[in-house]
Amino acid sequence: MTFEQALEIVREEEVGINNKKQRKISVYGSEGNYPHLHYRINGVEGCIRLDVPKYYCHEPRHEGLNTDDKKWIIHWLMDNDWKNWKKCVAAWNFDSKQKPVNFDIKPNYKLLPNLQPSSGRLAKEDRV
Repeated sequence: MTFEQALEIVREEEVGINNKKQRKISVYGSEGNYPHLHYRINGVEGCIRLDVPKYYCHEPRHEGLNTDDKKWIIHWLMDNDWKNWKKCVAAWNFDSKQKPVNFDIKPNYKLLPNLQPSSGRLAKEDRV
């Protein structure tokens, strides 16, 4: 398997003079029933579906992203004509025995749910 197929993408973005945020995106197509990517952003780990704008919660500590981190990952996925999303989908399709994700149907990630203001958690209907 090549680096592109394994799709371990690590990106750091400068926040201040000496302060950096760690951000990591990974795709493992051989797991789960739903196509998804894994993220680790500022210590928060979770998954986002590749076929619809929803979180995929198969990790018990995952409860979604705050507004700034959600904006970052949406921008990252859609940047350069969906280049990063396409790489994630290609990695999932290569390594998965599930039905392949269609490259022509791009999710509207701007509809990715927000955390509930009262609890800081996702509503049940926003988790798959």
